[in-house]
Amino acid sequence: MAEISELSNINRQHKELFDEFEKWKPLFKDVRDFVYPYLGYFEGEEYNKGTRPDDEMLRTMNIEYANILAAGMQWGITSPTRPWVEYSLDNNDLMQDPDVLEWLAARRKIVLDVFARSNFYPSNHQFYLELGVFNTAAMLIEDDDDTVINCRTFTCGEFAIGLDKKGMPNSFARNIQMTTYQIIEQFGTDNVPAAVERDYENKNFHNIHDVKHLICPNKNHDPSKIDTLSMKFTDYYWMEGQKEGEYLRKSGFNEFPVMIERWQTKGNNIYGYGPGIWSLGDAKQTQLMWRNMDTAVELMTKPPVQAPSDIMKNGGINMLPAAINYYNAMGGSDGSIKPLFNVNMNLEASLTMSQAVEDCVKKHFKTEVFQLISEINQGKGTRTAREVIELTAEKMSQMGPLLDRLQTGYFQQLFNRVDSICVRKNIFPPPPPVLLQYGGMNIQVKYVSVLSQAQQQYQITPIIDSVTNIISIANTAQLPEVLDNVDLDDVARNLMTLNGAPATMQVSKQKVAELRQARAQQQAQMNAAQMGMSAAQGAKTLSQADTSGDNALTQLLGGPVGGLTQ
Repeated sequence: MAEISELSNINRQHKELFDEFEKWKPLFKDVRDFVYPYLGYFEGEEYNKGTRPDDEMLRTMNIEYANILAAGMQWGITSPTRPWVEYSLDNNDLMQDPDVLEWLAARRKIVLDVFARSNFYPSNHQFYLELGVFNTAAMLIEDDDDTVINCRTFTCGEFAIGLDKKGMPNSFARNIQMTTYQIIEQFGTDNVPAAVERDYENKNFHNIHDVKHLICPNKNHDPSKIDTLSMKFTDYYWMEGQKEGEYLRKSGFNEFPVMIERWQTKGNNIYGYGPGIWSLGDAKQTQLMWRNMDTAVELMTKPPVQAPSDIMKNGGINMLPAAINYYNAMGGSDGSIKPLFNVNMNLEASLTMSQAVEDCVKKHFKTEVFQLISEINQGKGTRTAREVIELTAEKMSQMGPLLDRLQTGYFQQLFNRVDSICVRKNIFPPPPPVLLQYGGMNIQVKYVSVLSQAQQQYQITPIIDSVTNIISIANTAQLPEVLDNVDLDDVARNLMTLNGAPATMQVSKQKVAELRQARAQQQAQMNAAQMGMSAAQGAKTLSQADTSGDNALTQLLGGPVGGLTQ
């Protein structure tokens, strides 16, 4: 059997990935048309078309619900305005070392600074939007000399993915439309086809060309080598008509550079299900109901009419306000102009039904989770602070499955990729010597986002309630020894951890013991000094006492002391 050339092999892989995507394409296009028309770009559609794509939509609240979900996830999970991740080690002794804590905090700060200085957060928001609408999202993270990383989120239809034996994404394909100038700028002139080079020489910079892109596992991966062609994944860019080995670019990655997440999966399905697909039926029904209501209202306000035929001799019926129509009634006709039929629609009931359908879409997109305060204010009565906390925790728990999936999927990919880039660029501080004594340790990433902390309110409330009640019992019964049942140090540490306080804020147990010992010694010295002062004052007072007269002191001493005798 003849060996398949590399070019033929990558063309086959590229085609197979998009063949699988074609099975999902009709569903994704429906989601695009009825849920969020401003996302999605599918093969065959005009490039850079500047027209409104929402022809199917009379009611656009679906777009608003999707935007609320994406903004809520950005604020609640990966907020640019507050730390949302903590680094730690799985060794408790090392986590008591101040140098280790300082090093972990510095490493975390660098990573968060990289996110803030690059285009990560805008790309991440777009990632959440794609995840909510199409339920499968992909973001490419590449090295950048200026900002350490550069991110790009793709919209549905631009890419296709493949999975490994564990069901995890490991292949990524794209069909790209690029201008002549973009191709030359990105890949140079050495490896481009003659047609592109000719366009460039003729200054046809904006002509569009089709480029193929594939990232896949490298069959020639060799960990002992450091060249790009021996890395774990191979990166290909090429165009139709290029010969074997004549790629626009062939390089590699040490880790899979595309962050891919799916909202929820079914069996071995490649692409995900989620709010956009789940709400598709409701979104279609909403548009149909509004179209019918618009038609009914129009028929009620501008109904078709019937009139004597001779009115046409006078130019037909004038339907404008205050218009007069002149004609001669003939035969047995009453001569009136009147509606052909009457439309009696209960508009209020129709609006109520439409709102009920829209509420289904809101629930799919978790709108009530991110607009909790608004939802509370719309209700009757007031809420106590305790009720608000518990209600918040209840609502946030609805995001639990998604958070778990992000933490074990997307975020692991993200920090593995970004940490690796930072290590290769040598921007992390060197580890403290104590870590070298342990031969290195695996860094664990803990997520301390707003949503994560809100979910942990269930754990915080019982702790506070228990301590409060025990203190109340001790005060009421005047039995302070009851407090011996509570380790308040452990309570304080748990509360700081559950509230997401930085690890550097927590004083180590050894340091606490040293502080308490120093405080006890200081108190003992102060007590000793106080006792010394009291003794000195007593001696002074005694030395100045009258021991020569007849008083209580001389009586105690058995008579006057000192003085002249007679």
